[in-house]
Amino acid sequence: MNVSVKMLPVLAGLLFIPAVVFPQYDGQPSRDTAAPFTDSLQAPPDAEQKAPSDTIYLFNQERKAVNVMKITYDSVIYRRSNMPRLYSLAKERVKKIRYSWGRLDIINDYPPEEKSPVEWRDVEFLKDKDQAQGMNRVKQIHAKAQGSGRGYETPRSLEIKAKTILRKKAANDGARYILITNKTITTAFGEIPSATMTGIAYKKGE
Repeated sequence: MNVSVKMLPVLAGLLFIPAVVFPQYDGQPSRDTAAPFTDSLQAPPDAEQKAPSDTIYLFNQERKAVNVMKITYDSVIYRRSNMPRLYSLAKERVKKIRYSWGRLDIINDYPPEEKSPVEWRDVEFLKDKDQAQGMNRVKQIHAKAQGSGRGYETPRSLEIKAKTILRKKAANDGARYILITNKTITTAFGEIPSATMTGIAYKKGE
């Protein structure tokens, strides 16, 4: 009987021991552990930008990561990533283009020739062959200028157009002087007016 009385306080104490609750694991990491890992490796969705899809390779070893929109006879039209503005690149500078789907286009096999340092507006016409004495003959050049047919072209305006063509051709070959050897201007009724010129391009002897 004494033993039972002594055990009563012990049993009463056991009834008031606080219960330990263990959380259930549902297979998902908690925010405190997952957030630092995710934020350090992945940017928010609204911060992501679309990567350019095509690559233009230039002869000077430069690369342009852009979106190619169109290729014309003398230009490559492209757009930079996420920008509406269109840009133009001289086609002769482009070696090849790699498109996003893997296709490779060879645009030019060889780099462009060095441009002439001569400005076509600086090219002069010689009055006669005597002025060409001591100069180096470059080549024979031709030019033809035609009217549009929508308005009257005077012989003078046609001649100016043809001479401009000759000057540009001479400048491209590094020549500063032109001697005109033949000139024909046609303004017959019922025909499109035109001016045809032939000349010899010269440059000063070195």
